[in-house]
Amino acid sequence: MSAISFEDSDVLGKFTPAPPVQSEELKAAYQRIAMLEADLLECREFIEPHVDVVDGDYGEPAPNKAMRLVSMIDESIHGPGCF
Repeated sequence: MSAISFEDSDVLGKFTPAPPVQSEELKAAYQRIAMLEADLLECREFIEPHVDVVDGDYGEPAPNKAMRLVSMIDESIHGPGCF
């Protein structure tokens, strides 16, 4: 995990809109959010090769745990219905 500066607009601009200049506590919160989003993307990269379907109820295909985790990460970063 690498440190991301609050001024690093390349990272912050992709996911979290830059806040208006406010308290240091708020700036730190936005920085933590940006770091968490970057960490989630790294987790997604690690999990993605394991995405597959398995036999679900009544023999129909269902997502495996890796696919469900990748979907959860995508929704956390991009919002519901991001597919």
